[in-house]
Amino acid sequence: MKHPYLDFENTVVWKELQSELEELIENQDIQLTTANQYVVGSICRRLRDAGLLREQIALRKVVSDE
Repeated sequence: MKHPYLDFENTVVWKELQSELEELIENQDIQLTTANQYVVGSICRRLRDAGLLREQIALRKVVSDE
């Protein structure tokens, strides 16, 4: 699915935030009415823009185990 956060997909930050979000949903701690990609992407961008993540770390791609 296309969204404005494609630069963050498959990064370490994306993977960790996505995992946490899925756990919160599964445990019924939160309910989303927005696609997960938009929530995770928005948080990634905000962390980067706030200077809480260095660019090279924020955009580091996850290495595939294949």
